[in-house]
Amino acid sequence: MNRREALFGSSAFTAALALGTLSCAKNAVAHTAEHAHGTGDASLADASLACLKAGNACLAHCIGMVSNGDTSMAGCLASVTDMLAAMEALSKLAARGGKRLAETSKALVAYCEDCAVECQKHAEHHAVCKECYEACTRTVAALKKG
Repeated sequence: MNRREALFGSSAFTAALALGTLSCAKNAVAHTAEHAHGTGDASLADASLACLKAGNACLAHCIGMVSNGDTSMAGCLASVTDMLAAMEALSKLAARGGKRLAETSKALVAYCEDCAVECQKHAEHHAVCKECYEACTRTVAALKKG
């Protein structure tokens, strides 16, 4: 197995893992809303889940481009990787209404802003970058609203 095959294999595993996480988090938001405990922030959870979905598509795209030698996507790859980690945490905290959600939201907004800046550079040429940019922009607005 060469590095390219390993990279593609690891991106497929990451995407599958992320889809499972998205499904679980979406069910947690639905469950919270269904019981109306009022502890979670469904709009923030939805925004972070949209970022995760778009970000995972962007990540797969960036990995493919970089593995084919296109280093112009390296900055995007780094920022989307960080954003995905931040949104993973945020989606879980927002779904259950973690007691430090407000503080965490303020700290995590920069990850979405950084990702949006990088994705905007490629948005005209790559639809997945445009989608990720738009999702990050919406999440930044939701984070700053809350």
